[in-house]
Amino acid sequence: MDERESRTGYWVSGVAHAALILWAIVGGALFRPQPSTPVRSTQVSTISGSDFERLAAASRGAGPVGADASAVADQSEQQVDANGTARPVDAQPPQPADAAQLAEPDASEPVPDLSDFEAADPVEVATDLPATAADQQPEDAPRIPAAPSAPAPAAQPSQPVAAAPDAAAAPVAPRSALALDVSPRPQDRPAGLVEEFNRRQAAAEAARAAEQRAATERAAEAEAERQAAQDAAREEAARLAAQEAAEQAAERRAAEAAEQAAEERRAEEARETAAAAAEEAERRAAAEQEAEAERRAEAERQAEAEREAEAARQAEAEAEAERQAAEEREAEERRAAAAREEAERLAEEERQAEAERQAEAERQAEAERQAEEERRAEAERQAQAEREAEAAREAEAQRQAEAERQAEAERQAEAEAAREAARQAEANQRALEDALREAQEGGAGNEGQDSASSGDAFGGDRQSIEGGSGASAGQDPLAAALAGAMAGNGGEGTENDVSGPPRDLMQLVPVTPETRDGQDDANAAPMGQPMSFAEREGLRFAIQNCWNVGALSVEASRMTVSVGFSLTPQGVPDQNSLRIVDYRGGSETGAQQAFEVARRAILMCGRAGFDLPASKYGRWRDVVVDFRPDGVEF
Repeated sequence: MDERESRTGYWVSGVAHAALILWAIVGGALFRPQPSTPVRSTQVSTISGSDFERLAAASRGAGPVGADASAVADQSEQQVDANGTARPVDAQPPQPADAAQLAEPDASEPVPDLSDFEAADPVEVATDLPATAADQQPEDAPRIPAAPSAPAPAAQPSQPVAAAPDAAAAPVAPRSALALDVSPRPQDRPAGLVEEFNRRQAAAEAARAAEQRAATERAAEAEAERQAAQDAAREEAARLAAQEAAEQAAERRAAEAAEQAAEERRAEEARETAAAAAEEAERRAAAEQEAEAERRAEAERQAEAEREAEAARQAEAEAEAERQAAEEREAEERRAAAAREEAERLAEEERQAEAERQAEAERQAEAERQAEEERRAEAERQAQAEREAEAAREAEAQRQAEAERQAEAERQAEAEAAREAARQAEANQRALEDALREAQEGGAGNEGQDSASSGDAFGGDRQSIEGGSGASAGQDPLAAALAGAMAGNGGEGTENDVSGPPRDLMQLVPVTPETRDGQDDANAAPMGQPMSFAEREGLRFAIQNCWNVGALSVEASRMTVSVGFSLTPQGVPDQNSLRIVDYRGGSETGAQQAFEVARRAILMCGRAGFDLPASKYGRWRDVVVDFRPDGVEF
């Protein structure tokens, strides 16, 4: 599935990039901007009609003339600016007398230079003044008479000639030397100029509208073709998705059928585990659906933001196009259309890439989560194994310490018993010597048939000394002395009173046989009295408090498992002796899981030793505990 998706993505990406490159080549060749004639401009200053009339009247001498009208201001000295530069020197026309003669050319020109006489290119003058009628003169303005033609200036004489005296002339009114005799009339506006301009503007607007309609039609056709291609691609993708969904559905149905058959063959625990797995799968599917819905909403929000940004860019482009010339507006519209298509294509590619990245990120996150769960489970198992090993080491150390203490106590007891036996043997020896000495001094033992026999009776712990039939301490003092020495002379009361006949003079003290190396402590441990109800309940509550029922599975929580183990004299459970004695109500797997929980409870609570009476060790050395759904019982 992943390989097919990757292959499909490669093909789609390749086709999209090829189409982009082809469109860039064709668009650059067809829609490149065309060169336009540069606009020529010049600086033009305008004056109003009243200003022009005032200047014309002044030039004719009709205006007011002051006393110093003919005075010419003297030119001041050149002023140097702050940056060290001087203003340009006023140009003065050369006087005819001072004009220098031009030098004769070395060679004549083959063709005369007539560039000064060529007609200059017309310059378009732009004005902000409103269009007015040809006659700018208002109706109520006074009629200005035509100025008389200026007299032709007399030719300058080559030589000065003395003027003949004239008759006295009448005084002439003062006239300014700068006054003009003739003022040229301003040219009138050509007839039909505004109409021609309006006609050209209307024709240009019609041409622009036609070009814009053609461009709109071409864009609509291109958009229709692109939309058709997108619809075909979406239909193909939908068909592939439907086919893939059908295959997945078939695979899921087959898997579900196999799982159902397997579930029917399994036991109740397997069915419950499958149900739990199905619930977990449903939760994951719901979570995936929610995540997919969030991703779709995020993609829609991004698309809406991109559309808004694109609309803003289009508005800016349209505003800029309106401020520019007609040719620039058309070129800008073509570039904007190309940019929009490119942006849409790039956005589509980015959305596809983002979807692929999100899918890949989800797969990686799922893999990492599973790996993390496996690592945590492994870490828990290792920690549990370490805790069990630590508990085993502690139990082993306690057993070794207890064995060492017992061995030390046995060695001390043996040494004390050896010392006591030596002292007793020495005391017996002294008593026997004293008795023999007293017997020899008394001269007793010459009457009757006295005989003394001494020996160990292996069949019992009694020893008798015969001194004749009906012998007594009064008749045989030697036998009485031997009996007292053998008895240890440590008795209390009337049993060892030598003043009268003893009840059993030949009774010896029973000796407890010593434990040999390798002998079982259980055989030597005292059984003691049976355990009381309070002692049994204390042990049961101690184990039940450490029993974690929540760690059991559904099957294990419904089972009854009997666990047997042995305890040391200090009340510490032997880890190696824990075993399953019996189980009821479930499978072996559930019993093993319940045994592990019970084992942890016993070792955890018995780490410091259970509070049990040492005198009854034979009663509680071996314990069998029943872990039931309703509690712990013995």
